[in-house]
Amino acid sequence: MDDQTAYALNALVQRHYNVGRIVRFRPVQRGRQCESYELLTAGGQEYTLQVYLPEFTQELLDRTAAVLELISQDGFPVGHPVGLKQKDAAIACVGPQNRLMLLLDMLHGQSLPVEQWSEQDLSQLGVRLAWMHRSLAHVPFPPINLGCGNRLRVAAAAHEARATRIAAALGTETFEQLAALKPPGEPVLGHGSLDPAAIMLDGDRLITAITDWGAVGLGTTESDIVDALVLWCVQADGTGIYPRAKAFCEAYFSLANSKAFDWGQAVRQWCVHRGAEAVAGRRPLPRGFADIAREPQSLADMLAGVHLD
Repeated sequence: MDDQTAYALNALVQRHYNVGRIVRFRPVQRGRQCESYELLTAGGQEYTLQVYLPEFTQELLDRTAAVLELISQDGFPVGHPVGLKQKDAAIACVGPQNRLMLLLDMLHGQSLPVEQWSEQDLSQLGVRLAWMHRSLAHVPFPPINLGCGNRLRVAAAAHEARATRIAAALGTETFEQLAALKPPGEPVLGHGSLDPAAIMLDGDRLITAITDWGAVGLGTTESDIVDALVLWCVQADGTGIYPRAKAFCEAYFSLANSKAFDWGQAVRQWCVHRGAEAVAGRRPLPRGFADIAREPQSLADMLAGVHLD
């Protein structure tokens, strides 16, 4: 990192946060939604500064800060957000180039390329995600319904050019079918942007933190599960890696209710959520998405076979 960038970031942190004199800035990789920096103060305190992409709005990141504050108090491994000087509140503040930033307690660990994950690692991920969903279930949230179909339609209305490109890639009929889907029952909070780059592990391959919370919102619990299975357990040619998927499912559903889990619905909800995030510019579509969106039941049948075996 060049001296000019370090100086500018130091000035912004000193303006907004009461952390004392900063003696070191170091760029690190912590997920895909933001640029991250490790900060060390003269008093020996360590922090992680996250400077988000322009697509992440004040509303989204204030929600992120509120959720992180609550679930970190529950002991879940995320960085606890640091309150601002003036308001003593954990909200996003303006950073470089008018991008928003959050300051968190230090996020330790490193991400691991997906091909290096073992079945034991996937089992640990399943347990962590079940714990995450239990913690999120206790987070109070405004009683608004950001239904799956509605979210995609809202994103398409706000980003017409990008929506047109994605609709052309998927097929207009497929895109419209996804936008017409309604959410099943009461919405719940979910992470919304799981990715191998967002999972931090230590030297013993224990998960130390989960990052990339900028898309946390209603109705994405099922999307989190499908995200994990697609990104960690499905190969580039669309075939599933059975032992990895089995390890994840057994671990997750050992702590979560699986009696009424509908994989067809879960995959369709995931398609809508990922489509909306892509239209909003916050996350690219995963490989093979067009094929899954056109025939979601094929993936659903494969995942159901793993889960029920």
